[in-house]
Amino acid sequence: MVLYGDEDVAVVDEDTAAGEEGEEDGDEDEGEDDTSTSSAAVPNLYRFDQGHATQLSGPNMLQQRAADRRSRNQMARELVVGDFVLNDSTDPNQPLWLGRVMSNPEWDGAGKQTNNSNRVVRYKDDFNETITVNPEETALYIIWYERIDVNSRELNYHISRTLVKPFVQSNYYFVHGGFDMHCTTRGGGGNPVPKERSTTRGGRSRSATTSATSLGDYARPRQDNQTSFEAWHNKEYGLVWKMDHSTYELALSRVGEYE
Repeated sequence: MVLYGDEDVAVVDEDTAAGEEGEEDGDEDEGEDDTSTSSAAVPNLYRFDQGHATQLSGPNMLQQRAADRRSRNQMARELVVGDFVLNDSTDPNQPLWLGRVMSNPEWDGAGKQTNNSNRVVRYKDDFNETITVNPEETALYIIWYERIDVNSRELNYHISRTLVKPFVQSNYYFVHGGFDMHCTTRGGGGNPVPKERSTTRGGRSRSATTSATSLGDYARPRQDNQTSFEAWHNKEYGLVWKMDHSTYELALSRVGEYE
């Protein structure tokens, strides 16, 4: 429970206050013996607001935090290519980062890879930074989106203008995924994420996009056939996606939950 002071109040000892009052009376009326003191009613100085507080220590917290991690890890394992995800962010203007699971040809077209070993797995990204994936966590192949106007109440996003390629990310900061996004651009709903596989022909390795009939676990409606990531990205660049406020608020309530 948190106490909030409505205003700054100087706290004075009651006996001291009475003594000072007596001295003032004595200065005004010398010789008059006024030994009476009065006790003014103490006003209610505080407002009491009751709210939820996250428990950080105490009985059963180790078990609870382990359960939270299992929940987060389980959600990440259920993601499929094309799913939108929200990650915890350190950016004060965008406390949540929106991303989308993409097909990684090095993972045989999958968008995720779970670390089922008892060792830490590390990946290098295009910036030569190391991505650490702990046991039972899942590496996700994510392309990022940007909120168009952080000062607007509308939750409108478009694909990142600066980070134009997918990156391997740990699900460590993952807070929500698999939710619906609404394409507000006319005629832009039919842009499914292509699923790419790494194939070998004549001793040469290449990245190829499969046909629409082999998208496997891709669970989003398909209206167009994509032939490459570049073709998909060119179309996606002009699309605007809107997020429901309930989705945003749910994810925001989970920020910092797994730290």
